[in-house]
Amino acid sequence: MRLRRRWQMVDPRQGRRHREWLERVEPYVAVLKRDHVSRAKALHGTAAHGIMAFVAVLALTSAQPAGAGSVSIEAARDGNAIDIHASAVLKADAGTAWRVLTDYDRYADFVPGLNLSRVVDRRGEVVTVQQSGAAAFWLFELPLDITFEIHEVPRRLLVSRAVAGSLRGLDSRYTLWPVPHGTRLDYVGRVVPGFELPERLEQKVVEQSVGRQFQALTDEIERQGARVGVDPMAIPTVRRGSR
Repeated sequence: MRLRRRWQMVDPRQGRRHREWLERVEPYVAVLKRDHVSRAKALHGTAAHGIMAFVAVLALTSAQPAGAGSVSIEAARDGNAIDIHASAVLKADAGTAWRVLTDYDRYADFVPGLNLSRVVDRRGEVVTVQQSGAAAFWLFELPLDITFEIHEVPRRLLVSRAVAGSLRGLDSRYTLWPVPHGTRLDYVGRVVPGFELPERLEQKVVEQSVGRQFQALTDEIERQGARVGVDPMAIPTVRRGSR
């Protein structure tokens, strides 16, 4: 399983690729200059702005998308919010996928950047989960501490929202769909970060953080699925028009 937006370093010495790299850099530098030059000068002078621009450019543009894989992720800004859509076709049955998705206490064992994940309350199909870790970009990390309220619809749907923590808002949904010889996992999320970063950089940080968690979940689901195989009888049917 590989993300379509997998980060790969670009060597600036490689002729045409260097020119393409510069073209990718230019719009981000323009945004940084427009939105943050005054603040940077006031704090540390022009040198601070240069450092901030350099870090942001490296985080955003020192990468190129890799080839297509079975996992896709897209992000788009809508005002202060960032909408994320991700999807993967898994070689695992719905039972295995559901077991991994709802094993919240084990998330920190396989999700990069996640230091703690634990269930703090459970009332029927409503679960409260606390998670802490960091959203990493380049050489820096943004600490995250979030408490989720999750509504479970067994073997079909997880609907969650952030009820406390370091994000201004987070609503998300995981959905399982039966497909031939496996299961499709869809993710839809809406994040209001509040990182105090330039908008384009903030969007990349969120996209990368969500993408890493989604990739880790799909990898773990397939790893466990490979041990048990795909059981067609474990994949629930979908009524026509129910999607």
